[in-house]
Amino acid sequence: HVSPSTRIMISVSCIYHWAKIALVSMDASNKCSPRLGIMSLLIDHWCLDTLFDRLVTAKRVLLQGLDTATHLGILVDVGSTYPSLAPTAVCVAVVWSVHTAMCQVTGKSTATLFVEAFKSILHPGNTHHPKGSKGFPKTIDE
Repeated sequence: HVSPSTRIMISVSCIYHWAKIALVSMDASNKCSPRLGIMSLLIDHWCLDTLFDRLVTAKRVLLQGLDTATHLGILVDVGSTYPSLAPTAVCVAVVWSVHTAMCQVTGKSTATLFVEAFKSILHPGNTHHPKGSKGFPKTIDE
């Protein structure tokens, strides 16, 4: 039971995350990402050198901001609709905050953290990960 505006935000967030998973899978199967491919947009090093870089960074900030607003909307709605669930909502908020802190402390995106975790599970002891120039994931342009 969430408000209509939060319901819309959840729907948009679900579509965005589904598309992101599909596009990451496509880039991974191709072992490269086009210049505006999802893996290129999710790289950890944000640049502000050119207008293009600033526009990509603005897009990232917008997407992450909308996702954060959706999470906040869910927590507020759940906490106000079901006061007995407020402690659970606070716990979820703490988990999300720790997740955010991990991304900030490591300087890596959630996508990179998951990829690294799965690589270490699937290929234990293998520390060689091919990368493109400047440590970024390979792109079609390289």
